[in-house]
Amino acid sequence: MKSVEGLSSLRLGLLLPHFGAAAHRALILRCATRAAEAGIGSLWARDHLIWTPHGIDGTSRRFIDPFVALASACAVVEGCTVGTSVCIPVRPPLKLAQDYLSLAAINGGRVIAGIGAGFDDDELRAAGYAPGDRRALLEATAGTLRSAFAGEPILYKNQVVDYDRLQLSDEERWTIPLLYGGDSRLAIRRSVEFADGWLPSRIRINQLRELLAYRKSVSTADKPLYLVVQPLTVLAKDRGLAEKRIPFDDLEAGTPGLRLGGTNSSRKDLRGVVVWGTAEDVAETIFSLITSNPFVTGETIVIDGGYAATT
Repeated sequence: MKSVEGLSSLRLGLLLPHFGAAAHRALILRCATRAAEAGIGSLWARDHLIWTPHGIDGTSRRFIDPFVALASACAVVEGCTVGTSVCIPVRPPLKLAQDYLSLAAINGGRVIAGIGAGFDDDELRAAGYAPGDRRALLEATAGTLRSAFAGEPILYKNQVVDYDRLQLSDEERWTIPLLYGGDSRLAIRRSVEFADGWLPSRIRINQLRELLAYRKSVSTADKPLYLVVQPLTVLAKDRGLAEKRIPFDDLEAGTPGLRLGGTNSSRKDLRGVVVWGTAEDVAETIFSLITSNPFVTGETIVIDGGYAATT
C-alpha cells in the first residue's frame, strides 16, 4: 500500500483491542497475528487522551496509546499496513509527525495517517490547548504531516505552532495516505481541503452515499478517493442470535452523531453501522455492501471490523 493512486480493490482491516478490559499485550499480539494469517491487510487503532468508555466498551478506562499498540503489532507481523482511526489534536503536530515517521520506518512505510478534530474539549485542555485552538491545530497538523512525509523542511506558523524549517528526516520520503475522520459535511470539506481520503467510521449506507455525492460536488481533484468505513461486528452461531445481541442503545451512546431511534422499525437499515451473523454472513454482507452500490466505482473502501461479540 505505497500510494493512494495505486489502490483499486477492497481491503479488510481490523481494529486492535487496545482499549478497555481486553487491552492486554497478549491479546493485541494474538489478534495482529491471526489477522495477518487470515489475509487481513491492515491493523488499526483509535486515539484518546482522556477516554470515557460507553456501553459496548465496558467500564475499564485502560487505553493503550495507538502508536504503542501499532508498533507492537508491527513487531510480530510482516506486510500489514497500520493506521490510526483517528488521531485527535492532543499532540504537538511535530511530535505527531515524528510518531508517524517512526511507524513508517519500522513498517516499511505501510502506514495510514487518519486524523480528526475530536469532540471532547476536556482532552484539548488536558493537552494544554484551548477548545478554540482546534481548527488551527488541525491545519498545523495537516501541513506539518505533509512536509514531514515528503522529507521536506517543516515551515508552518499559526496561533498554535511556529516551525521555521524544522527537519525531522531527510533520508526517506514516505507516501503515507492522510485521511480525515468525521461524518458531516464539514468533515467532507476538510477531507477535500487537506487530505487524501475520508474516514467516516460507523455510518449508515444511505448517509454514506449522500456524503460521497456531496464530496464529489465540492472536490475538483481527479484522483481516487481513499475511504475507510468501520462497522461494529457482532458474531454468533447464527444470524438470528447475532441480531438479538446487537447492542442498540450502547451502539448509539458510543457513536457520536448516531441516532437509531427506539423501535425495531426505525433500526431496520443498519448497513454500514453494524454487520452481524456468522463469519460467513459477515463476509457476505461486507462484499454486498461494496458490489451492490454504484458509488464505489473507481474508489477504494476499507471495511474495518470494530468489535466482536461471540458465543
